[in-house]
Amino acid sequence: MTKKRKNKQGVVYVMSNPSYKKEFLKVGYTTTTSEERANQLYTTGVPDKFKIEYEVKFKQARQAEKQIHLSLKKYRYNKSREFFTCGLREIKNAIDKADGKIETPIPKGWDTFSMVFIKFFLLLNIVLLLIVFYSVLN
Repeated sequence: MTKKRKNKQGVVYVMSNPSYKKEFLKVGYTTTTSEERANQLYTTGVPDKFKIEYEVKFKQARQAEKQIHLSLKKYRYNKSREFFTCGLREIKNAIDKADGKIETPIPKGWDTFSMVFIKFFLLLNIVLLLIVFYSVLN
């Protein structure tokens, strides 16, 4: 492996597959997108498409993946494969503790617009509460 590949920015992902047991999760990295990687994994030997459960961007994705795999060592199904037999919570914890994150992960189902909308809504409620509080005092 070249030094360039080791230092590439990328995504560490967690994927499940409906044809596998619930707590049988794949943890890997890609320098493209998790969606593209899921499509690459969907070959003739895999009955169903992989579902992305969690993903986080890292400055050095390969190094982060190694760190995460090491911390999940006791759950690894096979030393030469990236599958782990534990819950998503344990894997998320290992990912969140890894060094070099680029951004805070956005929960699945929440896009940037949703997050901005929620922050705006909360701010609006605070302003309305302050107006009510001020009017009650006067």
